[in-house]
Amino acid sequence: MQELVFWIVFSTIAAALLLTQVLSTNISKPNVEPPQEIKEALPDVSKIDKSAILVYENYVLTKKLEQISKGKRIVYGLGENSGPEFNISVVKEGAKQNALQKIMDILEEIKSGIKTKIQKEKGEKYSQAVDEIFNGMYQQLSSSEGALVNIYKIWQKSKGEVTTYYMLIIFDDEYALTFIESLFFDILSSMKLDGLDFETLWRDSFLQKVSQK
Repeated sequence: MQELVFWIVFSTIAAALLLTQVLSTNISKPNVEPPQEIKEALPDVSKIDKSAILVYENYVLTKKLEQISKGKRIVYGLGENSGPEFNISVVKEGAKQNALQKIMDILEEIKSGIKTKIQKEKGEKYSQAVDEIFNGMYQQLSSSEGALVNIYKIWQKSKGEVTTYYMLIIFDDEYALTFIESLFFDILSSMKLDGLDFETLWRDSFLQKVSQK
């Protein structure tokens, strides 16, 4: 009887181990490609320029892109720069700075929209404060290594001794808001006491922003 029980237990454990092994070998890798809606909203240099090869893609941003796909709340810059092959670091940095400038141009539009909404209620009272907030953010964009922006894709092409880099950089409005709230706490508190919620103004502005074409 004990021997029968032993073999029943042994067979059950063996079957369970076999099933686990089969399942583990058949599990497919997760699909890390961004949703189709985002693919259409963001540029793909390799489709425009066949000689450009994708050399980097940040898959960590996939979940973030899925979250913002519904509201189209995407602010990005596509920077391009060319130069001699022996100075690749300068070429890359040039492409990055061009992309950041495009993002700042878009943020200027958003700043203007926020100021317009505030002016309707409070006149010019907080115009200087809003300028200070955005200037602080621009300084952070220029000096930080990806704190408020994420380099999402990099393409490279070479022709003779000349190398061109394209950088697609996405601005993280949620992270930027956290940065603003920590750095300009006193200003935002004063505005809130006066009936102005900067967080609401910020979020509404990004939700209304249609993806860059």
